[in-house]
Amino acid sequence: MDKNREGDLNLLYKIACYYYQDGLMQEEIAELERISRSQISRYLSRARELGIVKVSVSLPDIPGFSAMEKRLEKALGLEKVVIAPCSSNRELARRHAIASSASIYLLEVLRDAHIIGFGWGRTVYETSLQLPFSKDKQNALYVPLIGVSGINDSAFQTNTIIDRIAERRKGSSYLLTLPTFRQRQFQLAGIDDARIEKLKDYWKVLDAAVFGLGTIRQSEHFMGEEARPLYYQKVRNSGADGEILSQFFFRDGRLLDCGDEDYIQMAFRLHELKNIPVTICLAGGTEKVKGLIQGGRLGFFKHLVTDSRTAELMEQELKEEERP
Repeated sequence: MDKNREGDLNLLYKIACYYYQDGLMQEEIAELERISRSQISRYLSRARELGIVKVSVSLPDIPGFSAMEKRLEKALGLEKVVIAPCSSNRELARRHAIASSASIYLLEVLRDAHIIGFGWGRTVYETSLQLPFSKDKQNALYVPLIGVSGINDSAFQTNTIIDRIAERRKGSSYLLTLPTFRQRQFQLAGIDDARIEKLKDYWKVLDAAVFGLGTIRQSEHFMGEEARPLYYQKVRNSGADGEILSQFFFRDGRLLDCGDEDYIQMAFRLHELKNIPVTICLAGGTEKVKGLIQGGRLGFFKHLVTDSRTAELMEQELKEEERP
């Protein structure tokens, strides 16, 4: 190695140690080395570029949360549970906390994923807004797991969610403008049929899927515009435990069949989620406790990001089940 080159690397290493290990300010390092502060800043940037300094970001290990995460993982057979700290019972605060933790966790767990499907919902939408911008172009394609909604709400417009994620992560997106519930009598144009088939091809090779979990009550928000009143009436009276990608499930694994042959549902099949290597559910709230427990047990998701209050309620519910 050239001696000048070796000297430069040694200097970069020494300055990096001053700053990252010894905790010295840039002004202090400049005084020690008798060079300008602006040069110190450039040397630190160069040290990162050359791999002398490697920065990693991870969620903090909050006392008590780690043990709770492990207990829920074991009880539900999940690969990973991430608990977001949240002291408020307000839905907005809970959603913000989950999205904040999810925006960090997704960077880690989706690092090697190339084709990633996203569902809809308020927490998923909030997460799309909190994802950090990527500096470099990413080799990732983001696709919808469900059609668009007829309501004027960005949280239920999968194209909006995917477009934001692709923009922030500098990836590619595949958008679909077809509704989640479509009357069978209306024929699609040839180009729409082709796009659906292309999307289904992507679904067959998904590396990961990210989605929320809803309840019967919450589903009224989007189903009022999507399906006929008779369909929703059956949903309301079903007693289903939860909803994922507009499909309602029971604790024994059955899916709700409303028997409406006049409609075609544009959504990734719930039971096929088990075939995707990485499946992540972002959800929290008192109403969702039983749905999260049953959805995890049924294998609809392998990773869960929820808030601390919901996690506590899930543990309480699991303890109640154990009582004779």
